[in-house]
Amino acid sequence: MMSVKVMMRGGITYGKLYHSDGIVYGLAMIDAYNLESKCAIYPRVVVNGSALVAGIQCGWDGPDNEQEVINEITMRDEDGKIFVDFMSQWQETDDNNAYLVVLCTTNKTLDKLKPEYSDGLYIE
Repeated sequence: MMSVKVMMRGGITYGKLYHSDGIVYGLAMIDAYNLESKCAIYPRVVVNGSALVAGIQCGWDGPDNEQEVINEITMRDEDGKIFVDFMSQWQETDDNNAYLVVLCTTNKTLDKLKPEYSDGLYIE
């Protein structure tokens, strides 16, 4: 998404959810919506504790290895929220040049967004 100048904001949670024929509802949907609308605030995808615990406990490689992977792909922001660190995902691509293009595009897009976050939420 960042390569086409689309900044994402969202929430990742774990819980009960009903999903059928395009209809989605449940506590997990409400939690994800609240994470996106009330916690994420600016372009980032916030992960709550239930998703982190489920990822560690239900992973394929055992809790210690899953914890290590989660630590590699998430960061804790200044407000204490844990978010997916999309900018450090270079190991997930086979094309380093494409990754660098995404980083440059993201940087330019964020520079254009600076005025929208002039209330102190934008960190240089």
